Amino acid sequence: PEYRVYYKEHKGEIVLPQGGVIYIRSADNPLGIEGITAHWIWLDEGGMTSRLTWTVLRSRVSMTLGQILITTTPYNMGWLFQEFFQLWKEGDKNYSFFTLKSTENPGFSKEFYEDEKKRLPPEEFSRRYEGEFRKMTGLIYDLPEERIIGPILNLKGKAESRVIGV
Repeated sequence: PEYRVYYKEHKGEIVLPQGGVIYIRSADNPLGIEGITAHWIWLDEGGMTSRLTWTVLRSRVSMTLGQILITTTPYNMGWLFQEFFQLWKEGDKNYSFFTLKSTENPGFSKEFYEDEKKRLPPEEFSRRYEGEFRKMTGLIYDLPEERIIGPILNLKGKAESRVIGV
């Protein structure tokens, strides 16, 4: 709260009194992040962002060899799973991955956790409350990952679908 006086809403910046700038940007338009050189980036709810966001953020720390912290629920088996989790799992030392169950937060209700465990399908519960990548069951076409074609991104980084049936 004491830094709120340094927040410049129209610029999306916090100019720190001791030097340095914190840029606050939305990943809704990943190309709007271009032009910033950063030493450190925090991407919250990264699993909801596009592969283009990940590409842009990596380029923003390329000059400084900076780091990117991603906090998220593992929503799907998309880019975060394929281009981050899998690399870490295979031993790539450039990546670190930590999973925390909701109950590891001392303020999280264990009763709620148990109620949700009974209520939700196991895959959804594991994703939401145990931080695990899980493929959802009941999909119309349960294809292997290598057969799934990801979304087509337009120039603004938004997913577009174009389907032709013959």
